[in-house]
Amino acid sequence: MYELANFKDVSFKLAKSNDIVTIKAKCDPAFEGYYEDLIENNQLFVLYSGDILLGIGEFRIFKSNEQYGDIGMIVAEEYHKKGIGAYIITQLKEHCYRNNLKPMACCNPKNIASRKTLEKSGFIANHRIIYVTLK
Repeated sequence: MYELANFKDVSFKLAKSNDIVTIKAKCDPAFEGYYEDLIENNQLFVLYSGDILLGIGEFRIFKSNEQYGDIGMIVAEEYHKKGIGAYIITQLKEHCYRNNLKPMACCNPKNIASRKTLEKSGFIANHRIIYVTLK
């Protein structure tokens, strides 16, 4: 499993409603109620070092494809490029395996950092999106 260096008292756990204020302050904004809905459905995880939020991980199962766990992460900006994204993704993959699910993840192909994080965590690109413009 991927380990974090230089961080103390690391904990990765399900997010609770009292994490919302910190999540919204540290992570990319989401549409109203999104994080709350994930927490209510046990689909949002938080990664802390002591009482400092390093990032969050999202885990969802879609009814259209229930054999897969769709995972993703957001790392607080000041902690980018420290291995935190790969750590979160690895933890979420393990969560999928413990629940007899196949992990899957996707990102915008132009988001090089996210793609590299997923590859570092063992994912291999399986599909490509082709953009077509008709004139």
